[in-house]
Amino acid sequence: MAWLSGLEKPVGVFCFHDGLVRPLLDVCQQADLRVPEQIAVLGADNGQLECLTCLPPLSSVDLAAERIGYQAATLIDSMLKGETPEETVHRVPPVGVVTRRSSDMLAIDDDVVAQAVRYLRKHFSSPITIGNVVKHIPVSRRVFEIRFRNALARTPAAELRRLRIEHASRLLAETDLRVSAIARMCGFKSVDRLGGVFKRVVGTVPTDDRKQFKNSGS
Repeated sequence: MAWLSGLEKPVGVFCFHDGLVRPLLDVCQQADLRVPEQIAVLGADNGQLECLTCLPPLSSVDLAAERIGYQAATLIDSMLKGETPEETVHRVPPVGVVTRRSSDMLAIDDDVVAQAVRYLRKHFSSPITIGNVVKHIPVSRRVFEIRFRNALARTPAAELRRLRIEHASRLLAETDLRVSAIARMCGFKSVDRLGGVFKRVVGTVPTDDRKQFKNSGS
């Protein structure tokens, strides 16, 4: 409790396993430390029981347990057949962070920019434009764009693209949805539009990105 209270706020705390987080959150509550406003908390393993029964619900790193299990089973099967594995260490990349309330806090000093980012996070999956955002903030578009760039070192349009491509990448990795469906779910008007933006941001097309992710776990 003394350690957490003495940290400069706001701060983020990472626990290497979800099961360790509940005692941490209990200590935060006893010390009257607000989560995530003062202390953002992130776990690992994305266990539904641990994450969803925490207060607040826990953000966690999805470690791709299914792919790890599949790869381990494949290795065991080959060894049972008398084959010798070519590699003794296999690294399986995590899927990414599953964001929940324990870390969903904007550490942005500019209230207008924070308000705009909250709007973008809530509505990026719809076909919105920056003009839609400007209607919900108390400054002109020109002033907004200057303040946004000063706060985040990127334009509002770049942030909107980032949110959409980040969500598209997750859907490509975690689901078997058609790319056309993913395009609609990420606010793109067409598959071609998704493909063009994805290529510019990620460096590859959505179908190739999905293949690379699947191959990393095969």
